[in-house]
Amino acid sequence: MLDSSVVPFKYSDLLLFYMYSGRVDLQLMQEDLVTNLQELYHVAQFLEMEGLSNCIESILVEQLNSWPRLLRWANGSQFVQRACLLHIQERWWTIAQSTEYYSLPLEVIEELVRSDFTQCPESELVDSLLRWAQFNGVQLPSSLLGALRLDYITNRELLGQVTRGLPGPSLLMQSRDRKSVV
Repeated sequence: MLDSSVVPFKYSDLLLFYMYSGRVDLQLMQEDLVTNLQELYHVAQFLEMEGLSNCIESILVEQLNSWPRLLRWANGSQFVQRACLLHIQERWWTIAQSTEYYSLPLEVIEELVRSDFTQCPESELVDSLLRWAQFNGVQLPSSLLGALRLDYITNRELLGQVTRGLPGPSLLMQSRDRKSVV
């Protein structure tokens, strides 16, 4: 007997279906699919149903059109977090132009900048990074600026960012000068 305060009754049919078939029937889900899947994931973790947890993670990854919501929740699942980061890396240019981009936490921005797999020219990466910092009213950490591959950006591109009045290009120039001295 399950306590309905621990395992919501609305998931009982779905849990039984999974126990007998090994599959998740999405037609048994009500209303908001992503929210229900996230709740069911926690229920599966609590009941130590690893197979169900894995199925739910796979279904959530298929819902990556909701990547901002999934990324905020993803601390519950490393698999979903990795999938969200890969999704952002592959679509950096499109995502950096969206309003959701500005809600990314600094830790995620740092991971994306440090990654060799982020699909974006360095000059555009710097531009979007500076726009993110300006929008969020934060100073970019020097460790993050040091991770930029400034050797791939021409002085003209950096000067263009200064001309547009973006914050931080002088820091970029200083960071670039320090790298070339070393």
